[in-house]
Amino acid sequence: MAARWYLVAAQAGNADAQCRLAALYERGAGLPRNLEEAMRWRLRAASQGDGLAMAALAAHYAEGKGVERDAGRRFVATPRRPARESGGSV
Repeated sequence: MAARWYLVAAQAGNADAQCRLAALYERGAGLPRNLEEAMRWRLRAASQGDGLAMAALAAHYAEGKGVERDAGRRFVATPRRPARESGGSV
């Protein structure tokens, strides 16, 4: 049941739901186990700046889990620090 709601929210562009849906596909919890589908949803979430998705992608590329192992690419999927807002004083 949760998988259905995560899917609806993920399709609507919710990065948190995309990351959670990816985890369900990876574990085969409520959905058939599918590492390729898990990677697809994690890539979508990471492209929106989701840090958990980026960290998971880095691990997947480092281990070759669901993707071809790519030690160089794992560093590309490292979360960026949020931009600081400019304030009136220093």
